Amino acid sequence: MMGAVPHSPIMEEALENIVRWQRGEPPPGGWGTTSEWMGPVTMLAALKAVQARDCPSTTKAPVSAGDDIDMFMMPPEPELEFNCSNHVVRMFRERGLDCDFGSEEECPGKRRDNNFDGVKYGIFDKTGQIVAWPR
Repeated sequence: MMGAVPHSPIMEEALENIVRWQRGEPPPGGWGTTSEWMGPVTMLAALKAVQARDCPSTTKAPVSAGDDIDMFMMPPEPELEFNCSNHVVRMFRERGLDCDFGSEEECPGKRRDNNFDGVKYGIFDKTGQIVAWPR
């Protein structure tokens, strides 16, 4: 789930990254992760690029030119909303549902009893409350 203002620099960069992904080309700053999922990979690279361009005071400088380090600094827990230039970024966490001991609200029976593990993930806000399911 994602929301963005029209002409969002982060979304525009993410769309450019999807094209790069389809062509087999890395973005200028690299993907920054070993994940194999196109959506999270292209969005992370977009967030890093916009952060480096629009609010460089929140990025770390590489120790040396050859280092491959994560340039994106996640806000400290539980701060998942932050300002970057004129952008406000609010992030959520995706994690596995607690279908064994969790609430019916978090993991309804149709999810708990489903054989496809993909339905056993949720999107959670900074307080740990489920706000959505990705599938």
